[in-house]
Amino acid sequence: MGESMREYVAIRKLVNEGKFEKAIRKAKEIKGENEKSMTFCMVAEAMIYENRAEDAISLLNNAFEVAGKMDDELAKSLTMSKISFIMAIAGNLEDAVKMACNIENDTEKVYALAKISHFLASRGEVEKVEHLLSEAEKIIYEMDEGIGKILAIKTVAYTLADMGGEDKALALLKHAESIAGELNEENASAAFTLIAPVMMEMGKIDDALKLSMKIKERYDLSLIHI
Repeated sequence: MGESMREYVAIRKLVNEGKFEKAIRKAKEIKGENEKSMTFCMVAEAMIYENRAEDAISLLNNAFEVAGKMDDELAKSLTMSKISFIMAIAGNLEDAVKMACNIENDTEKVYALAKISHFLASRGEVEKVEHLLSEAEKIIYEMDEGIGKILAIKTVAYTLADMGGEDKALALLKHAESIAGELNEENASAAFTLIAPVMMEMGKIDDALKLSMKIKERYDLSLIHI
């Protein structure tokens, strides 16, 4: 077992025993920003379920500050996304959204907003959900056209479909399909593979089957060009 894993297990044990202050002190001693930030998240999430939301929010702010010092941009975005979601669970929606909007990677930014939206939808907060998804869509349309944009569209389309917004979801997926058609063979095949399952889950069987044929066609073409 590596050093970071041993530290995590020891801190997890303290959390399970309800020794949050001691767990936090130990977490602050962790050297790596990613490991420290994620451990803060773990402790904060446990604190929420022990009715210590205010303490959790304070710790999540620390986690976000630590994450901002990370060199790996993708890892930073993934960590910030997780922090923003836990912040929403803690009840601080305003800061959760601010955190999500500060994520540099647009695909992960959209994912964070969609995940917060999904959480709010489960609580019946429809107006807030509609606002967040509208912001997510604005980000999508400003993104460069590529796989990252397709992933973002898939994320928002799933959330819209779950909320009953199938018309909006379908329009987004059709937009994604048109983008995919302009990509090179390998990326187009990957893009169609991302879109087809969402179509299938929405009951758009014919559309999903057509995309499946396009996946094979583009994949075959990519092999020819190797």
